[in-house]
Amino acid sequence: ASLEVVQRMLFYGMQLNLVLAFFNLIPIPPLDGSHVFYHLLPPGWGLRYRQFYALGMLPLFLILWLAPGLLTPFLWPVRALLQVGLTLVGGYALPGTQATL
Repeated sequence: ASLEVVQRMLFYGMQLNLVLAFFNLIPIPPLDGSHVFYHLLPPGWGLRYRQFYALGMLPLFLILWLAPGLLTPFLWPVRALLQVGLTLVGGYALPGTQATL
């Protein structure tokens, strides 16, 4: 029984880390993805984009509140990685679960 608990903790820990990693890459200030996006933009656009940094977390909160489904495509890689992981172990990593999400 204790092995099942450890397996579930590892699975949910992995899932949480993947969600947070991909969420942090969303190109909205002050998340890390905004810094990456800034360096990918042409210089003139980057300076205009940098002005949004002054707003802090407000744009992120507004997007999450007004259009929560808008960020769903950014989290698709999390689901894909979890699906691959579950498929590789054949659904046996967590007793009583199937290999699908």
